[in-house]
Amino acid sequence: MGDSEKCGLHIDENLPHLVVLRRVCEGSSVVHNIPLGNDQVKVSVEEVQDVDARIPVPIQEVQLVE
Repeated sequence: MGDSEKCGLHIDENLPHLVVLRRVCEGSSVVHNIPLGNDQVKVSVEEVQDVDARIPVPIQEVQLVE
């Protein structure tokens, strides 16, 4: 198990822009004791680039952890 190289996560709005730099947690199969689906990955946020960005489809499971 390891982490990917740091990469960007962009929000595709009117003008796509960089929101955070993040890493994919390779080999992870659960997040908060919930199994990941085949099309899901666990990521860790390394650097926030746009603190005012909004999640395009907000869901209860997305949380800001400081």
